[in-house]
Amino acid sequence: MPIDESFGIIVLLDALGVRTIDKEVTKNYLAELDRLKSKIVMMKEIAAGVMRTSISILADDVVSKFNFRFFGDTVLMIYSIPKESDADFIKIRLIPASLIVGMLICNGLEVGIPFRGALSIGSYYSNQERSVDLGPAITDAANWYDKSDIIGIMATPNTTNYLKALYKMTSQSSANDYESPAEGLILYNVPLSNKGSRDSGKSLKTYFINWPLLIPSLYAVNISDFLSWFYDKIKDMQIPPGAVTKYSNTETFVRKCAQFILDSK
Repeated sequence: MPIDESFGIIVLLDALGVRTIDKEVTKNYLAELDRLKSKIVMMKEIAAGVMRTSISILADDVVSKFNFRFFGDTVLMIYSIPKESDADFIKIRLIPASLIVGMLICNGLEVGIPFRGALSIGSYYSNQERSVDLGPAITDAANWYDKSDIIGIMATPNTTNYLKALYKMTSQSSANDYESPAEGLILYNVPLSNKGSRDSGKSLKTYFINWPLLIPSLYAVNISDFLSWFYDKIKDMQIPPGAVTKYSNTETFVRKCAQFILDSK
């Protein structure tokens, strides 16, 4: 049974508010998840179209090598990359990866499924015959995917260090380059959950997928209306007492992203 050593960009997501014994909530989640799955091909095609305008050879690569797997309220995404890839090769592939992940967050909010999760980059082992993937990069993402107290995807601490090296951060790097080394990434004090970690209630300064950046192009919404869009998506969601901070923390992040875009102009 072949077991291949692979390298890639890993994203593990946790659907918030789904772990329940309520049959109706579970039924609704599965129905909305089907709606979200139906949009995955579209998301990959959009990312491929973006790459086609600059690096045409990458377009088919995005469609064929970005794979999704669903396990209950968890989603695993793997974008395989040749292990011997140089820094520029990996940086180019982070563009469609952050785009697809950002679209998944936005589309998740559209159908009422808010996601949080973690992104890692590194080695893993794959058994294609049984659709099993294990290894350091997947373990790294699994250690952090349910630790944040906010909607969105954060880079694990290991991955943030990797990204700083990948983008050659130095003491001479500008504040803007350090804060956002690539479109789709933004440095942020990510609040951590009040449960399940010795770091509970604290924050972790790490790179975060700048998913609000996609709101204007996906939904024809002005930067000044980011918050209105967000409120509209969460207004009908049932928010239990223990989850209130996840939404208020996300509201703060959306404000930060809108301001960052305005300041960059």
